[in-house]
Amino acid sequence: MFCAKCGSKLPDNVKFCPGCGEPVNTKANPWTQKNAEGGSSDYTAGTSAASMNYSQNPSNGTGAYLEDNKDTSQVMAIVAYITMVGWIIAMAVTGNKRNRFVNFHLNQALVIWLFSFLGLVPVIGIFWSIFMLILGVLGLVSACEGSMKEVPLLGKIHILKENR
Repeated sequence: MFCAKCGSKLPDNVKFCPGCGEPVNTKANPWTQKNAEGGSSDYTAGTSAASMNYSQNPSNGTGAYLEDNKDTSQVMAIVAYITMVGWIIAMAVTGNKRNRFVNFHLNQALVIWLFSFLGLVPVIGIFWSIFMLILGVLGLVSACEGSMKEVPLLGKIHILKENR
């Protein structure tokens, strides 16, 4: 069995992880091995929980943002970056049922799309448009990885309210 918080291998019959002190819950621990005879395991050997991306991390307290419907959430986050029409479709499909992951990427994509209009400014517009394209690709890669990485410069701007 492995610790859900730090990924350390746990000795049998322990109540707390010796590595991080997290209480061990054997019934709800998705990191436990499926069979003791060397069968398949939910844990990837040599990978700590901290180094895994959000789509792989099963711990609810550390950022499992694709919890409801991983495929739909990730697709909607990706579609939002592709075109402005894609953003509108993602917003309409998810409605009020957006989880934190989708809401984060819808906000990031909206900010990128809105600031892209500054590319219409003569002379510096071409450089700004290239910068916005790079930010869009960074956001798209983040959505594909299942992570919530803010894009440089514009990532701290929040237009959409977070659903509760």
